[in-house]
Amino acid sequence: MDTNILSKRILSHRSWLMGISMLSIMLFHQHFIDEYSFPWFVFSAFGYLGVDVFLFLSGYGLVNSKDKYSLRVFYIRRILRILPMCLIAGGGKMYFCNVLGNADFISWKTFLGFDLWYIKAILIYYALMPLFSFAIDRYGRIILFFSFLLAAVVTLFVSNLLFYNLLLRLPVFLLGIYFAKNRFMLTSFLKKLSIPLLLSVIIVKILKIFHILPPKFDGLVILLFVWVVPVLCYYAMRFFQYLEKIKIAIILSFFGKHSLELYLWHEFVYFVIVSHFDLGLPLFWKLVIAILLSVFLAYCTYFINNLAIFVFTKNKQYLFR
Repeated sequence: MDTNILSKRILSHRSWLMGISMLSIMLFHQHFIDEYSFPWFVFSAFGYLGVDVFLFLSGYGLVNSKDKYSLRVFYIRRILRILPMCLIAGGGKMYFCNVLGNADFISWKTFLGFDLWYIKAILIYYALMPLFSFAIDRYGRIILFFSFLLAAVVTLFVSNLLFYNLLLRLPVFLLGIYFAKNRFMLTSFLKKLSIPLLLSVIIVKILKIFHILPPKFDGLVILLFVWVVPVLCYYAMRFFQYLEKIKIAIILSFFGKHSLELYLWHEFVYFVIVSHFDLGLPLFWKLVIAILLSVFLAYCTYFINNLAIFVFTKNKQYLFR
């Protein structure tokens, strides 16, 4: 496939690829169904790797956004995309905490979204993105190599959750930028290499689950998976036509377009709202209700944010669709 066509397909299909990633993260965090039952075991073991797919696609999409808008507009859009969403969701969480009498989540960190490591990480990634873009333009593979080396060191010596995830997930974010700048040049070598790498990810994770390997090997799983991500995205796009026929892509695209809002809400919905009520339902239906409520609150947050942006800026280029 022509690299220009492939690059355009990545951008056009990015939302539903992100949707798959977001859904896997939401299922990874669920606590309603036994994590060792099938097929939930797959998500409890590997669902968190959706973060890496998401960051790869974020890095890829940010290159297009940076080329499309001025640097000023690029930063304004990033700020308006994240901070107001965090404040709206944070205000909603404070309200539910007061109504339900749960003080565990009442803090300034929750209000700003800073109780979630991912929010702090993407703020840093997005702030430094133009610098990353410039560095990859100049030094490309050297930057990728040193980011992997730094991430490998982090898995052994860093215990702080934010810095651990920030540096461990940096290579996949940079890889997204690198692929965007190189028109998604996916070599046959990388395609072949992805198979043993994916098998290694599965084997290492299983060994860790059975406590044969120590917890620090989770970092190794992520580092091995980084090079699998572009290949997974490539083959996922090949199956897009089948998803389109049965309309699943529409649902996945919704999850992708509202991924930030879903990320902000879903764990709170799981552990505070749904868990507060004894619904007397099977665990599966509790999970379904939790996901549907997360979707509803996510869309409300998105709608309020876009409405506020338009009222205060009167500028449609700052809106998110």
